[in-house]
Amino acid sequence: MDHRTDLFSLGAVLYEMATGQQAFAGSSVAVIFDAILNRMPAPAGRVNPELPDALDGVIGKALEKDPGLRSQSAAELRADLRRVRRDIDADRALLSSAARPVPAGHLRVGPAGGADLEPAPTERAPTRMAAEHGVEVRAGGGVKPSQETRQRTIDALCQHFATETLDNDEFERRVDLTHRVDTVQELRDLVTDLPALADTGGVPSAEEPTSAPTPRVRGHAVRPDLVRENQVLVGVLSGAVRKGNWIPPRHLWSVAVMGGVDLDFREARMGSGVCELSAFAFMGGVKIIVPPDLQVESDGIGIMGGFECSDEVRAGHDPEAPILRINGVAMMGGVEVKVRKPGETALDAWRRRRSVRRERRRQRRG
Repeated sequence: MDHRTDLFSLGAVLYEMATGQQAFAGSSVAVIFDAILNRMPAPAGRVNPELPDALDGVIGKALEKDPGLRSQSAAELRADLRRVRRDIDADRALLSSAARPVPAGHLRVGPAGGADLEPAPTERAPTRMAAEHGVEVRAGGGVKPSQETRQRTIDALCQHFATETLDNDEFERRVDLTHRVDTVQELRDLVTDLPALADTGGVPSAEEPTSAPTPRVRGHAVRPDLVRENQVLVGVLSGAVRKGNWIPPRHLWSVAVMGGVDLDFREARMGSGVCELSAFAFMGGVKIIVPPDLQVESDGIGIMGGFECSDEVRAGHDPEAPILRINGVAMMGGVEVKVRKPGETALDAWRRRRSVRRERRRQRRG
């Protein structure tokens, strides 16, 4: 069992989304396990004839029993899905152009084979790509954006999605356009109608950025109205991850059953007061990473498993600062709380702790 097992689980989810039927159904758990191990489901394209053949192939590849024939990484599966979406968009554009009047300024062939040239209007219409995605992209600002500028735009869209300014469909449309537009001005048009973000490096200007984004200071909590009351993360035979710039709710339930849940609070935008984290792990694991400056309170139970909290965590002393309060149960599994600095890898953290231990031993020896 490795990361390709998670891709198999994702294939089962895609199958049900595409067909409305479970890939592996049965009257009992034993029957379902037998189907998962030994039987291939009916092709998704046969169950849903309207499904594109390319998408049917992607789903079938994800559900291969032999891990060597399956998608080898999430990046590979994502690339396959993006190719399917690109081909579908191209087909739609071709059909719409066939039914659309001939654009001004282009040759039009008459019934007898003759051709005439229509004059072009003075104003340029929105691009076809923008019209298809429901976002107005204006011409102008001919500076070609760098990859850094595109990434900054995506980061801003992610923050608006996290604060529910954008719904899922609108977020995906704008991110897709971010990869496809050709100028910085077009990138600006993707975010100009959104509220300003006080804690980012800013929206890309018409010129390429010359300075790094302003770092965020943890002491400033997000507005209370942006913090959800409840949220549930579940990893069953698969994984769930929250990391980067996200807003934890007031009460977060994380459940790992023969799978894993990873929660990284190093760049999280914490609300004021207490964030309650209830973790349950059964034959799985919940891994929690916190920064050194976040106040943490931990109290859990391990039953034939472990509920571990690093001795580096900072106890709650400042009543004005956010507090992460962790509780739960680990049964034949594990809940682990680790401290890492922003940008620090697991290996870097291990080396840092080792250096601290060596220094303490040296001081004790005098």
